[in-house]
Amino acid sequence: MSLSLPALLATLAVATALVWVGSRGLEASSARLARHYGLPPMVPGGMNPA
Repeated sequence: MSLSLPALLATLAVATALVWVGSRGLEASSARLARHYGLPPMVPGGMNPA
């Protein structure tokens, strides 16, 4: 079973939006953690949760 082009594009748009919203949340959490622990501004961008 294959998806039609409009269904595929809609799925792609929803997935992109979910990733975008999730990444904003992770970035905000990283900034809050950095402030809590008093880390310099360069460190939060270098954090790797993996």
